[in-house]
Amino acid sequence: PQLEDLKQIEEGARRCKRIVRDLLDFARVSRSDEKVKTDLALLFEKALTLVQVQVKGQPVEVVRDFSPQTPLVVVNPNRIQQVFVNLIANAYQAMGRSGGRIRLETHQEKDYVVATVEDTGPGISPDHRARIFDPFFTTKPVGQGTGLGLSVSYGIVKDHGGAIQVDSPKEGTRFRVLIPLETVQSEM
Repeated sequence: PQLEDLKQIEEGARRCKRIVRDLLDFARVSRSDEKVKTDLALLFEKALTLVQVQVKGQPVEVVRDFSPQTPLVVVNPNRIQQVFVNLIANAYQAMGRSGGRIRLETHQEKDYVVATVEDTGPGISPDHRARIFDPFFTTKPVGQGTGLGLSVSYGIVKDHGGAIQVDSPKEGTRFRVLIPLETVQSEM
């Protein structure tokens, strides 16, 4: 019994170490010229670790669909990870305590690598959909959101020469982040 307890303590310590490392990587100040070849699936995993700490216990299944043929892209990893944190956190919040499923996907489409965050939440109403990237627009109660997450994410992706697409039928929402295989060098 004591050996099992020690194994659980060791596993918990390793998980804490990974979370702290990911937080430090995420918080590290980056210059706009710090773009490196990066695996978007790895950034998804780091972002997921950060978000799951905040939503522990929420009944959400996370499905990973990372194509092994997805090429690396030249990006600022901390900035793109910030985009993924925002999108994953929004997906968790959309589903609330009732839970659901989040699907994370990476694959190549023509000259882009596409990273998708899809949830089974209630979807975004058509009148809100046109404003979701507007700064300070939020549907969350006061104190629960600033309305900057999607706006900032949009700017980061645009600075990388990419785009964010959103599809939200009656139920569920899917965000697609398109990063060009050859990124545009621009100031962030």
